[in-house]
Amino acid sequence: MRRLFPLLLLPACLVDPTAWSDRRAALDCAGDWFVDSDGDGWGDAPATCGAAGAVETAGDCDDAAPTVHPEAEEIPADGVDEDCDGGELCFEDGDGDGYGLNRTVEGGLACDAPGQSTRSDDCDDRSQAVSPGADEIPCNSVDDDCDPLTLDVQEEVPGDGVDQDCDNLEACYEDIDGDGYGSATVQSLDLFCAIDGLAALGGDCDEGSGDVNPGASEVCNRIDDDCDHLVDDADPDVDPAGFQYVVADYDHDGFGNATESTMACYPPPGNNRLDCDDDDPLATIEQGWSLDEDGDLAGDGENVVTQCENPGGGLAPERNGVDCEPRDPDIYPLQIEDCGDEVDQDCDGLVDCADEDCHSDPRCLPPCADRGWAPASLPASINGTTAGAGKDETGICGGAQAPDVAVWFTSPVSGRVNFVLTSTAYDTILHAKTACGGAPLGCNDDAVALQSAISIDNVVAGVPFLVIADGWGAQAGPFTLRAQ
Repeated sequence: MRRLFPLLLLPACLVDPTAWSDRRAALDCAGDWFVDSDGDGWGDAPATCGAAGAVETAGDCDDAAPTVHPEAEEIPADGVDEDCDGGELCFEDGDGDGYGLNRTVEGGLACDAPGQSTRSDDCDDRSQAVSPGADEIPCNSVDDDCDPLTLDVQEEVPGDGVDQDCDNLEACYEDIDGDGYGSATVQSLDLFCAIDGLAALGGDCDEGSGDVNPGASEVCNRIDDDCDHLVDDADPDVDPAGFQYVVADYDHDGFGNATESTMACYPPPGNNRLDCDDDDPLATIEQGWSLDEDGDLAGDGENVVTQCENPGGGLAPERNGVDCEPRDPDIYPLQIEDCGDEVDQDCDGLVDCADEDCHSDPRCLPPCADRGWAPASLPASINGTTAGAGKDETGICGGAQAPDVAVWFTSPVSGRVNFVLTSTAYDTILHAKTACGGAPLGCNDDAVALQSAISIDNVVAGVPFLVIADGWGAQAGPFTLRAQ
């Protein structure tokens, strides 16, 4: 028999959703809240719980910079307190030279307290003379500027009073004419190149004239007085005091203007007025024009057109000669011969030392010769010094172990040539040889007090031989060599 039990109904447990949400919010908003304006998770000013950007972590010392907060990494010496601890990481500067080691110490934001610096990379924090801001001092075996790529032994700078290459010598310019400017460099014990025959300034283009040097004034004399490769009124620095009223040659090509005259140094040859275009040095008179492929203003010799005016189109005038290498812009008839590259730069069929351009070049002198001397006429003289010179071309009358200056002399006349060594304050020897280590031609040790003299017979004009200014023992100094 199935029994029936009555259903017992219990009252339901009802929860108010609004009350539960309020209780949950109250639990979540427990504690203090702060405004995080920069979104770095750290706040500063108090905030209302639930407000946009509000966070529970305080201590941000710059709520406008997301890289600044208590857990940020401090960047040394940038003047910013990234980790908000009230200080800065500075570089430790033990010697007070403004550069510290790469080791950091706590300091103020300016890192200006003793022993602190905003700069690092000091390679010797015990010496104020050594830092990345110092100049490298040659020859002291110290890396003064903390840059191992800057060599302590450096390339010698002539005439600056500093021995960069650490050989206890200075590179001076040999000043033969005594005008304060030299050309070739020689070694000297005098760092200031103040010995007679030497100069601290270079660039002299004529060591046979004391009036020609980079410091001279350009005047109307058909000479490049100031060594800037511009002659007379082609040089804007020319002294106009020498001007005269002449046929104009504005482009300085030797062909005069058809109608105009002007104030200038000299007229064109014969006062001609043949120039068809006095603004273009290529356009002069009726002439052939040939193809100039390499742009060096010398054509291949095959005339394309004959006319006076410049036709353009990559053509060059026949008066500039025929280019022997029409595809090489560094080789053309008006080029200067390079005396050591086995190339005929000026298209005259003569290479290096065989070319007249190179007869006085040091690379074309015998091994023992210091320089060439080919005066245009006699008498003539040159100045020099044996101080700091090398070699030892001993003469038959002495001179062993003394420094000497060997001159490769080319006479302008044949017959007898007399040489005198003067302006000396030491025991001199003057001797001559046919060549380096060759047969002696003459030798003399002080014919007159502190003056040596020799006479060479049967000299042939244009045939060079050696004349050597020497000293007795180890004596050396300035001299004047006169040929007459």
